Amino acid sequence: MASRRRSGGIGLEAPVRTGSPRQRTAARVRRRGRRGGVHQRLRRLGLRRLPLPSIILGNAQSLRNKVDELQANVKHISEYRDACVIALTETWLKDYDPTQDFDIDGFGQPYRLDRDAQITGKSLGGGVCFYITVCVCVCVAGVLYRHPRDCSQALLNGDTSSGLYTIYVGGDENQPVQVYCDMGTDGGGWIVFLRRQSGKLEFFRNWKNYTGGFGDMNDEFWLGLSNLHKITAGGQYELRVDLRDKGEAAYAQYDKFSVSEPRTRYKVHVGGYSGTAGDSMTYHHGRPFSTYDHDNDIAVTNCALSYKGAFWYKNCHRVNLMGRYGDNSHSKGVNWFHWKGHEHSIEFAEMKIRPSNFRNLEGRRKRS
Repeated sequence: MASRRRSGGIGLEAPVRTGSPRQRTAARVRRRGRRGGVHQRLRRLGLRRLPLPSIILGNAQSLRNKVDELQANVKHISEYRDACVIALTETWLKDYDPTQDFDIDGFGQPYRLDRDAQITGKSLGGGVCFYITVCVCVCVAGVLYRHPRDCSQALLNGDTSSGLYTIYVGGDENQPVQVYCDMGTDGGGWIVFLRRQSGKLEFFRNWKNYTGGFGDMNDEFWLGLSNLHKITAGGQYELRVDLRDKGEAAYAQYDKFSVSEPRTRYKVHVGGYSGTAGDSMTYHHGRPFSTYDHDNDIAVTNCALSYKGAFWYKNCHRVNLMGRYGDNSHSKGVNWFHWKGHEHSIEFAEMKIRPSNFRNLEGRRKRS
């Protein structure tokens, strides 16, 4: 008869362990794998396993405990791209506190998960694996933003190609909006809300059209005042305007940009200019939007009607990017006054926005 020993404190006999530690671990993993459990719990968290070679799932109970902890702290951990879920020894897990320092075997100094998740000393697939004594870790990577609220969050999710994306106003899955994301200009992450480039699309339109948006996002289009308000109401955004004409290029960038609610007639707020095109946009700061059938400017004339466009006109404009394409008559074309004046219609123009703190988010992503 096989010898037996007492199990810890519950009065049951347990067989003496046989085989090497690795063999016993593999046997436990096979049993656990047949029953599912851990991986199903990971899937419910919206996480996927990284395609890492030869990872052994050690100490299944500890991994289950760790997943429970992740569920409680997932909002915090999701700030870091490809953050790791760690399977630790049960003895260490018992006293685990993500806000406290702990020693990582092999690093030689204490770290904190909530403070130092960007450690790069030992990494797998872009995430960091923390090796504690006798611990085998499993890394899982989740999408950083399951419902990205703008193109910068889509970029941080790893989507680096410019094109059409679905974003979600305020991160709400019930408020999807299709947008064109510029992922290449100045680090990317831009929502393009206006493009002029061919003259195929008529921009001399009414209030309803400018409120809801129109056009083909792969060519010329306007995203819509309603969408601009909803997006910029959810945070602080910066504006960039890219202009090109006959081989020349210029840009204007503004640290602050927002569009107010409908009752203000979608007033624009803009400030903090830098760039090469000249500051034409500040003239329009604080102005409501105008179309030929909603005259909200302060001029004696109807600016939209007179200059064949729509904009946040004042008395009347320094910017008329929705003017008549190719029309070089005074103030009626696609104008950016401080670059090409009022008597030259610019061939290409884009207006785009992204969060003002994008540089900080991008730096965090690179460090992690």
